[in-house]
This record gives sequence, C-alpha cells and structure tokens, in this order.
Amino acid sequence: MTVIGLEAYEGPTQRAWRLDRLSPGLNVVAGDALERASAAGLLAHLVLGWRDAQDDTGGWREGQAVVRQGRSEATLRRRGEPQTARLTIASGTAPSGTGLTAVDPWRAGAPVEVIAEIFCPRLRPVDHALARLLSPRVATAIRNLLGSPVITAVPGREADDRSRLAAERDAIAARIETLLSERRRESATLEGTLREIDDTLDRLESELDDLRGRLALLDQQLHASESRARYAELARAAEQTQDRRAADDFMPRRDDLDQQIERWRRTLAELDRRQTTVRSELAQAHPTDARPEIALADQRACVAVAERLVADLESEVARFAHVSGAPHCVCADAHPRLNPLVETLGEHVARLRRLVGEQGAALRWQELSDEAERLDRSRSELRTQLDKLLERRETLLRTTRPRAEEPLRAEFDQGFDRRQGEVARAELATRLADTQAERDALLSRRTDLNERRTRLLAPAELADLQQQLAAAQSALADGGSWDRQPHRSNRRTTLRASSALAKLSDGDFRELHLAVGGRSVEVVTSRGQRCGLETLNPEQRHLVLWALRLALADACLAAGVSLPLIINEPFGPESASASHRDTHTSEHGGVSLSDRSAANLAMLLDDLRRGGAQVFLFTKRRAALDRFRSLGHEVRQIEMAVSVPAKHAAPVPKVVTPLAEAPPIRETAQQVVVAKRDTLLSVEDSVERFPVPLGDRSEVFSRSRIRTIGDLMFADPSAVAEEIDRDDVTPELVSLWQAHLSLVCTVPGLSLQDATQLTDAEIYSPEELAEADAEVLRQRLAVWSNDGSSSERIAGWIERALDRLSGWQARGYAERWARCHTERRERIRENANRRLNRRRGETGSGSTLRIRREERLVSQQGGSERADRIERRRRRDDRDRSERRSERSSRSSKGRLKAADEKPKGPRFYLELSDEIEKAPSIGPKRAATLTEIGIATVRQLLDADPAQLAEQLDDRRVDATVIVAWQHQASLVCRVPELRGHDAQVLVGSGFTTPEEIATMKPADLFEFVDAFCDTNDGQRALRGSSRPDLEEVGQWIAAARQRRVLGAA
Repeated sequence: MTVIGLEAYEGPTQRAWRLDRLSPGLNVVAGDALERASAAGLLAHLVLGWRDAQDDTGGWREGQAVVRQGRSEATLRRRGEPQTARLTIASGTAPSGTGLTAVDPWRAGAPVEVIAEIFCPRLRPVDHALARLLSPRVATAIRNLLGSPVITAVPGREADDRSRLAAERDAIAARIETLLSERRRESATLEGTLREIDDTLDRLESELDDLRGRLALLDQQLHASESRARYAELARAAEQTQDRRAADDFMPRRDDLDQQIERWRRTLAELDRRQTTVRSELAQAHPTDARPEIALADQRACVAVAERLVADLESEVARFAHVSGAPHCVCADAHPRLNPLVETLGEHVARLRRLVGEQGAALRWQELSDEAERLDRSRSELRTQLDKLLERRETLLRTTRPRAEEPLRAEFDQGFDRRQGEVARAELATRLADTQAERDALLSRRTDLNERRTRLLAPAELADLQQQLAAAQSALADGGSWDRQPHRSNRRTTLRASSALAKLSDGDFRELHLAVGGRSVEVVTSRGQRCGLETLNPEQRHLVLWALRLALADACLAAGVSLPLIINEPFGPESASASHRDTHTSEHGGVSLSDRSAANLAMLLDDLRRGGAQVFLFTKRRAALDRFRSLGHEVRQIEMAVSVPAKHAAPVPKVVTPLAEAPPIRETAQQVVVAKRDTLLSVEDSVERFPVPLGDRSEVFSRSRIRTIGDLMFADPSAVAEEIDRDDVTPELVSLWQAHLSLVCTVPGLSLQDATQLTDAEIYSPEELAEADAEVLRQRLAVWSNDGSSSERIAGWIERALDRLSGWQARGYAERWARCHTERRERIRENANRRLNRRRGETGSGSTLRIRREERLVSQQGGSERADRIERRRRRDDRDRSERRSERSSRSSKGRLKAADEKPKGPRFYLELSDEIEKAPSIGPKRAATLTEIGIATVRQLLDADPAQLAEQLDDRRVDATVIVAWQHQASLVCRVPELRGHDAQVLVGSGFTTPEEIATMKPADLFEFVDAFCDTNDGQRALRGSSRPDLEEVGQWIAAARQRRVLGAA
C-alpha cells in the first residue's frame, strides 16, 4: 500500500492544508509543530483504522488520504469529533473485483497496537517506549508474523492479468521518460532564470554600492554640518559664560578706569595751561630780531671798536704821561681830544649791552621753544593714553552688556542645506532598504531555484520509479500478479538492529543483544565492553530505541505488512540546553539528539526508503532537513495561511464499506480557504501592527532594521534602544515590549492589556505563565491592578499557555528568548563599565577605589569613635542592600508562584505620608523636634509646607529654602518609589533627579554616571554616611522601581 495524497479540513468544507504528489519512498514534511503532529495523527488513524484514545499530542482535524494498492486506489476519510469519529473507505479507480474494502490486510494479521507502536509511534519517554517494544506482546506478535505461512495465490485471477501487468510496466516506463524530459526542460528553464537573477543581482549590487557611497557622503556632510552648528552653539554658550563672569567684576574695573581717566584728564589740563603760557611768551620774544648769529657778529664788531677806542685812549693817556716837564699846559686841548673817544666808547658799551640783552632773549626763546616741543609731545602721549582708557572703558561696557539671542549664522552651512540634506538622506535610506529587500528576495529565490535544480538532479524519485519498473518486470517474467501476494512480499530483511545502532552511533556501539528474558537489551561498545541500558545516557538510549524500532519495521515489511512508516519529530528540539532537554523528555517523549546523530538517523531512514518502504517524516530539525536536501529529497511544507480556491471534488465511489456507521459524505466542489488565527499577533506580522505609543514608529523601527514582530521580539534590547536613539526608549522598555509580544503571540485570546497586567505581576514569558498557580496569580494581579481578573479567566490563560508551550519550545523561541535576556544584561553591564573607565581613566577595581576613598574620609575626619560609627553604618546599609537584592531575586525566580499557601506581597514603600517627620530623609531627632515645635509633625505637613516660610520659622543659617525643597523631593521619592531607602533618595536628589517620572525614563548606564559623579563630592559622601556606593545593578533597580511608582495621594 502506498499513500499518494493527504489533506485536512477545518470543517466540513474548508480545507486547512493539502499534501499531494506524495513519493512512494521518503516524504519529509516541515511546518508548524502542532500541524505536524496533527498530520501524523490523521495519517496514522486512516491507515491503521485505529487510534489510541490517550494520544493527544496533536490537534484534531478531519481529513482524507488517497492510497494505492497495486493498480487500485481508494480514499480513506475521517469525519466527526474525537469521541465520535467515523472512518470510511471510498474505492476509486480499480479493476472489477479488486477494490479495497478494509485496512486489516495491510497489517498482515498483526495486532493493531503492536503495528502502531512500530510504524506510528507516539512521543513517549525513552524508557517507556523501550519497555513497550521489548514487551512480551510485541515479541509474540513479531514471532507469529515472521512464522506465518506464505500465501502464493489469490482466487479469481483474471485471464488478462499479464496484459494488465504489461500495461502497468509500460505506464511506469512512460512516467520515467516523462519525468526525465520534464526534468530536462525544467532544468533548462531554471538555468535561464538563474542567469537572469544573477544579472539582476549584479545590477542591484552596483546600485547598492552607489547608494551606499552617496549615503555615506551625505552622512558625512550632515555630520559636518551638525558639528559646525554644535561648535557655533558652544561658542555662543562660551561667550555667554564669559559675559556672566565679566559682569561679576565689572563695577570695580569700571571705577578704577574712571579714576585713571580723571587723573589723566587733570594732567592734560595742566599741560594745556602751561603750553598756552609758553606760546604767549614765544610770541612776545620775537625770535626773528634776536637771532643768535646776528647778535654774535654785532658783539664782535662792538668788541673790535671798543678795543680800538681803548687803544686810542691809552695812547692819549700816554701822551699826558710824557708832558710833565713841558713848558706849556695840555689841559686846553685834552677835552676835545678825549671827549669823542669817551662818547664813542660809551656808545659801543651801550650797544654791547643791547646785544647782550638780545642774546639773553634769544637764549630764552630757545628754551621756550624746547619746552613747547616737550609739552606737545607729552600732551600727545597723554591724549593717546586717555583714548586707550576710554576705549577700555567702552569695551568693558560692551562685553558686560547682555547679548541678544541670535540664531545660528548661515555662514556655518554655506553651500549646504541641512533640511534638504536630511530629506535626501531619508529618500536614499528608503531606496537602499528597498533595493536590499529586492536583492534579498532575489537571493532567496535563487537559493530556492538552486534547491529545485538540485532536487531535479537527485535520483530519489527516479530510483523509486525504476524500482517499481523492476518489480513489474519481475512479476511479469514470473507470470504472477501483484494482487496475488497481498499479505507477504518477496522482500528480504536487510536491516539488523546491531548494524542500525552502529550507524546511528558512528561506530561507538557495534552490537545490540537481548538480555535474559528478552525484557531488556545490552550493547557492546567498540572496545568490546557490555553495557546495560541503565548505564547509557538519554541520547544513547534514544539511539537504541530507534535502532530496535527500525529493525522491527523492516522485519514487518519483509513479513508482508504493507503500511508506511509515520514518524513525528524523532530528533528532538533544535540545540536544546540540558534543562530544556529534561523538559522535552518529560513532555514530548524524546531527547534532543546532536546534529551528528540527527543526520545519522536521517541517513538510516533513507536506507529504509531504498529498501522499498514508504516513510513519512514530520520534523523541523535543521540538521536532518539539510541532510535530506543533500540526498535529493524535497522538503514539503504544511502551509496554513492560504486563501486560494481549492477544489474538493472526490472520486466517484464504486464500493463503500463503512468501518463504523456513518452518514453519507458530502463535499463541495469549490471553496475559498480562509486561515483563522486565534492570537492577537504573530511573529511574521509587520511591526507596524504593534501599537507602540510612538507617533512615527515605522520610521523609528526602520532605523534599527526592525521589520516584523519577530525581529523586535528576539532582538537584543540594548542594541535596539541604541539604534532607535530616543531618550524615551530604553533597553528596559524594549524588553517590556518583548515580554508583551511573547505573550500575545503565543497565548490565544490574550490582549495587550492582559499582557500588561501579567508583566505587572512579573510574568514575562509563556513558560512562566504556564507554570503559574491560578489562585496565587489572581491575588498578585489584585495587588497590582484595581480590576482583578477572575479565576476562570486566569485559569484559561494558563491552560492556553500550556497548550501552546510545546509549539513555543519546538520552534526554538524559548531558547532565543533566554539567550536574549542574557545578552541584554551582559551588554548593559559592559557598556556601563566601558564608559565609566573611560571617564575616570582608571583601571583598578571600583571596590578598591571606594575603600580607599572611605579610608581617606576617615583619616580626614579623625578619631576612632567616628570611624567605628561609619563602619557600623556601612555594615547596616550593606545588610539592607543585600536583603533588598535577595528579596528581588527571590521574587524573580520561576517558582515564585507555585506555592499555593504563599501569600503574595505587593511593593514595599519605606515612607508614608502619615509617618512622623523623623522618618523622613535628612531629618534627625533634633531637627524633628524643632520642626514639631513649629507645627511640622508628619511627612504630609513637610510636603505641604512653603519652603521660604518654613526656612524663616526655623531661623537657621544652615537651612534655607533650597535645603527644605531638597528635603521635600527626598521625602516624595521615598513615598512614591517602592524599595527606595532614605539615603538612596538623598543620592538621587543630589544627582539632580527629583521625580520618579524622570528616573523611569533614564538608562541605567546614564543614571549611574550622574550618581557616581555625585558620590565623589563632599555632599555625596555625607549622603552615603560611609556606606558602600551604589553600583550599576542597584541603579537599574531604582529605575525599575520608579516605573512601579504610585501617586502621592495613595501613600
């Protein structure tokens, strides 16, 4: 018997999926895990005519299978619900008297339970499955089957049987020729299509290179423009800062300049007066009449004349000296002779006096001229100095005058329009994304075409037809008929359990023996050691199980059993961890084989196909699928989301033999199949369907290469937040989105509002929801939300999560989800440490630096008593912090909701509005007593007080309105943020964060930088009070707690 077609229905008329043109050899089917299990269960039920009532591994679907026995075809149908299922056989085309009326002959008389355990195994635990295969019932059935007599004839052989065999042989030969010609034509068509795709890919690659170059150039221009604008803004900010600083010392400098200017002005006035006096004297001196050279010549002439006159006078006097003895008297003519000389001498003496006066005036004029020149120079220098002082004063006035706010000057971006550049960049990015998408689609198509061409060149289907042709030729040569041997075949057993185990284990085990009594087995290793099943690991026992099962199936086929081998996921999930393997073993009946073992089992199934068996393998294991593709087998897909017209016309039955009472089967001729989806979203949906509160979410996600819901759900949250580059999108917010998506994409009927409530109750994945206790979850939801969900509704969530958990794990979503969370924590921690080390320039450990700072603080403060007090505070704060961390980790463990008697606790707040004022941060006993005396006795009264008025009432120079505002911010934070201590609030407020809303939007690494910088200050040391500094983990916990804040009125 050979199955040639299989299809399933959503209802009486709607087709869910269809598998046609099935191979008589190996058929590999991939697709959704639940649909694979449903298809395997449907086919097993149809060919066996029996179904295990406890088999609930797959969903129930109505359907039918078309089978061929020799030249006869029949349609096996299943209708109704699981409790009232009806099976019918509708005989199709067949010679008269050869139609199929029952499925029992295909089992060759063996019990259906035994045949089902071998040919259609359920997913059971390995030990349970081995126990069933080694049970006495299976041994007895196989012994009877192998020892049954061979039926060599079937009554009613028709006279023209030989001619029909010849026609069948010719038909098979024609099919082989047709197949070869079709493959040659299709190969040529594929070759041409691949050449066209390669040419298009070359063109697209060139376009991509051009677009990348243009985009890089435009990015460079935009970055340069942004840098210039930023430089201008920084320059303007620096000028404003300089102006503010200059304004502080403006008045002293201006007064000093005014004094200097006044002093120099007085000096200049004195010089002006002196210059006026000198110039008036110069004007009176007549320097042209008293030139020194003229006066000197006149003096020389006067001196010469005076010398002559003196000589004459001396001669006359001498004459008087010689006439003393003369007889006559000389007195008579002495006067006339001496008088002219005396007069002339007097005139020359007077002239000489005048000349001396003129010489003195000339000297005076020269002195005044020199003094006038000096005054001119001094006055010019003084005027210059005074101008400089006035200019300095004007500059001082101008620089200290407030600057008007001016926009950035256009010369920073001369020749480049930034707005147009951004528009052009967006267009280029869109074109680049479209071109890349087109290229990726072509690459995917080329890959598919290459696989098709590989399958065309593979000999699998052709070998099956050649095998059928050889069998027909052999039957024709023997003069027999296929229909004469319905219960036994001439096939000889070729597969032994020992050889199968050796192939599966790569030679690690060479023999397989039944133990005493046949209820267990022993294996012989390559070194000759005998090992029992209890010494083997789960994977090795899994290999033993499949070696026994395939050997028994081969023996049954040789004994005349004419059934296909129907196997659902024999390889286990993809690359599961140890913990996941245990879960899969208990829930799905198998373990996760290594890729090598999975490929070996795929090879063994192909060997069974070569022996003439029809095999249906339902799997999505990548290693096995790759091996099947390399062997030339087509991997079929169960596609659920189809919306094309499908014809459901069934062949007209000639003989109908019901296996159970059933009404006539009616089928419609044409129906449009519409896929139904019971979850709000799926991983294949566009990310635009996710209602994120972002106005331009398509553009936002395009920057981070997020296209589908799956891309967002399994991406690294830190990488997504950095690529989105928005202040309101943090890695924690992205992880919250991912938690919501994991729930609504897996649990049917779950809305985003329901997912939000579940994440508030610390349910972040389908596994955690499936493991939750309904009553405890209801109480936890009641704590976090005002409208608590009913127990029935929560139980429905848990039940649906359990139903879909197998699909979540089989698709590898659970493993990708766990890996994503690990990568997020490591990424955030590494980025924060890298930025911290770069900012500090330190390589030592943070703890060593903190210890040194604390020791230095103690040494500065002095005194062993103060050091002891600081050490006690440090131990107390460290103990409180460790207690909070242990409480948070215990709440985040997976088993936190299993204990039914555990009472859920809501978030803990360390300060209430009704608490005494002494419990508020920064308020000690003495300060509390003072505040109580003036009417501030509770936290509420402190928050309602006016800071300025309260500071005036306290009358303490150390406490002003600013300090009181800080007290109010600290008390408000402790009242609104759960798990926040008083000194934590002091550190946050000192770092500049005064509201929970502002803290909730921060990234842990960024907030840690502000907090760490504040802790280095004296105020930060006083706030820590000697306790250990907050680390990155604690800062992240503050942010998470701020997102769970409460309103102030609820405190």
